[in-house]
Amino acid sequence: AARICSSSLDRTARIWHIPSKSCLAVVSFPSPLTALTLHPCEFSLFAAGSDGNIYVVDLASPVPSATGGHSLSAPQALKGHSAAVLSLSMSLDGSLLVSGSKDGTAKVWDCASGQALKTFTGHGVAPVSVVRAMLRPPQLLDGPHVKCSTALGQLARRHETDTADAAGFAGPSRSLPVMLRGMCSSEEGGRKRARDQ
Repeated sequence: AARICSSSLDRTARIWHIPSKSCLAVVSFPSPLTALTLHPCEFSLFAAGSDGNIYVVDLASPVPSATGGHSLSAPQALKGHSAAVLSLSMSLDGSLLVSGSKDGTAKVWDCASGQALKTFTGHGVAPVSVVRAMLRPPQLLDGPHVKCSTALGQLARRHETDTADAAGFAGPSRSLPVMLRGMCSSEEGGRKRARDQ
């Protein structure tokens, strides 16, 4: 049955059973929580702490409890941020974790070892409030069946004000038009379809 997870400033994360709205498990942490994410196969739960730590809970191997049942193991901490962790994202294969922090950095972690692989500091002192791990198949940008009309290095900020729906929006956006050749009978046909939309 479908389940969801929630985290709270009350220092707990909860796993919920959607149909019955019942709480299946409560995990306590040393710090108030600001974000969480799950391993794609639900092996582990990763919780972002306001103390700068990322807490990892093993969901796949519950340990026997004193009452005769089973409980989840104590959270393990990934240390590296110097301020509250605000956002977490897991790669689709479950091998990498990305974290964003109030300290202005984003970090990439190896989930198997718990080691920080890369640190990104381009935001300066501004908090990194949202991070997302992206899937990049090898053929996404350089395969023979994909054509990018804009090179990644040439992306420019522009205002999307050329349609009635976007007329009230004045914020900048980034655009990367991508056309899959297999979707059109010809490249010209794809351009015509794009103009007609």
